[in-house]
Parts: sequence; structure tokens; C-alpha cells
Amino acid sequence: MYMRRVQQLSKHKHRKRVEHLQTNHVYTRRVQQLTNYVYTRRVQQLTNHVYTRRVQQLSKQKLRKRVGHHQTNHMYMRRVQQL
Repeated sequence: MYMRRVQQLSKHKHRKRVEHLQTNHVYTRRVQQLTNYVYTRRVQQLTNHVYTRRVQQLSKQKLRKRVGHHQTNHMYMRRVQQL
């Protein structure tokens, strides 16, 4: 579809800028929505999973609370970077 669009544009030089802007606008907005949606859902799943497991462990081991918190952050950052 994108290639066909480009071929059409080459025929209509004067409409090129407008058409191009429109397609880009729609395309980028759509992609942003999708990536944001997928990304946030993924992060929420991961953090919830890691976080709840972590908290349960911590409540048992009050002494290691600070270390556990640091590990949680570390794990969270690593997971987010992987995404």
C-alpha cells in the first residue's frame, strides 16, 4: 500500500506534499498508539509480576528489605531495556 501511494504521488507532483503529510501523520499516530499500548501493557505485566513476588518475599525478610528494593529496581530496568 505504501509503495502504491508513492507511485501515485509521483504522478501528482502538486499534491505530493499534502498527501505525504497525511499518510505520515496517520501512520506515525497509529504506530505510536500501538507501540505505546503494547509497551505499557507489557511493562505493567512485568512490573506487577516482579513487584508482587518481590513484596511477598520482602515482607518475610524485613532485614533484606533495602537490598531487595535495589534488586527490584535493577530487574525492572533490565526488563524494560529488553523490551
